[in-house]
Amino acid sequence: MIKALQVGLGPIGLRVAELMTTRRDVALVGAVDPDPAKAGRKLSDLLGAPLEPDVRVVASLEELAGNQAAVAAHCTGSHLQQVKRQLLELAAAGLNVVSTCEELAFPWHHHPDEAAEIDRAAKDAGVTILGAGVNPGFVCDALPLMLSNVCQRISRVRVERVGDARMRRGPFQRKIGAGLTPEEFRAEVEAGRLGHVGFPESVAMIASGLGWDLERTEQTVEPVIAEREIKTTEVAVTAGEVCGLRQQVRGWIGGEPRIELRLEAYLGAPEPTDLVRLEGVPELELRIPGGTHGDLATVASVVNYLGRVVSASPGLKTVAELAVGPRMAVGL
Repeated sequence: MIKALQVGLGPIGLRVAELMTTRRDVALVGAVDPDPAKAGRKLSDLLGAPLEPDVRVVASLEELAGNQAAVAAHCTGSHLQQVKRQLLELAAAGLNVVSTCEELAFPWHHHPDEAAEIDRAAKDAGVTILGAGVNPGFVCDALPLMLSNVCQRISRVRVERVGDARMRRGPFQRKIGAGLTPEEFRAEVEAGRLGHVGFPESVAMIASGLGWDLERTEQTVEPVIAEREIKTTEVAVTAGEVCGLRQQVRGWIGGEPRIELRLEAYLGAPEPTDLVRLEGVPELELRIPGGTHGDLATVASVVNYLGRVVSASPGLKTVAELAVGPRMAVGL
């Protein structure tokens, strides 16, 4: 049984902790979150369900000194600069890490200095650090790379995701701009505070996995305007306000945009679906009706990789390296 910590108890972190408690081969032995509303409380109180044995949330990793955990599920931020110090601290404590940080999924191209520092720290400590999730981490990168194993030649990769954001957690609905005016939306995009994080990392992972020399990436983010009033438990959107976004990133290889990733995420999107298309020999197209549920799949991805990072060689890894291998046992 692998002993694990949960670091970060936002909506995703809580669900990761909850899932860990249902697995027979992982023991949740600690939880960390500096939020004064959470630190000092029993994790069972935050989950709203009894735990046996229960753990008490602490504000910092130092308070768990002597804890025998082997791995940490890390769910605190999307940007590498936000979480780098946390990752280094976890490595120094001898903990393997599976993180939901989107920019950690493949930081070697867009954040080479940070990637090298984290990789060096992990190797020095003899641990493995991995960025995992659903996007990046599965639909837009690991999945097309897995499909490419049966292709003789590939000339272009396209991935399209359409998702109804009403099915997602509140922070995601706000991250796609739901409830903003079009002017507010564009200002937030310009400031880098809005939109899906991780598309450039997915492009770089695909290019690396296919042995392509990525020259540059281009990204656009446009609002989807509501034609009628839409209400969720988190936001209320009137006609004329933003109900989500359309985001696209293209990766240029050999002077052409050979990798194209598209995301449509908005409240009320019809016919959610994931589509992966590889142009080449043979041509392949994979469609997932209903799409891959972003929150449920992210939680599952984090927990399923816990065993893989414990058994992997030290260093900063990507899902392209660990997608197939030892994993936690999924209950029936």
